[in-house]
Amino acid sequence: MTTDIWLIILASIGLLITAYLTISHLAGKKVVCPINSRSCNAVLDSKWSSIFGIKNEIIGLIYYAAIIIGVILINKGYPVVLTTIKVVSALSALFSTFLMLVQVRILREFCFYCFCTTIVNIAIFILLVR
Repeated sequence: MTTDIWLIILASIGLLITAYLTISHLAGKKVVCPINSRSCNAVLDSKWSSIFGIKNEIIGLIYYAAIIIGVILINKGYPVVLTTIKVVSALSALFSTFLMLVQVRILREFCFYCFCTTIVNIAIFILLVR
């Protein structure tokens, strides 16, 4: 498969995960975590779950949609978009890694969905810079 297809697949996975988290949050429901629901919800309800008052999962929704749109635009003849999504994906991978460290070191709780999106974000970054 081509890099573009992998980017769209990974961004779609991220989009599905963050959509689930966003819908759960907006509905006021706890997420169902395949490992330990208490742990996921402890992370998702912590002070680290938002930046500038915006929930991280909403930022994730925007990010993954931007990656998909960016790949489409690059294929439509807008190569300047590539530099932008490379920079944004680098920031996303770094921020996700930071949040994983927060889970391990500060919260001492583990969110399965957060871990999955971190892997997705790092994979997107690697695909874009290789």
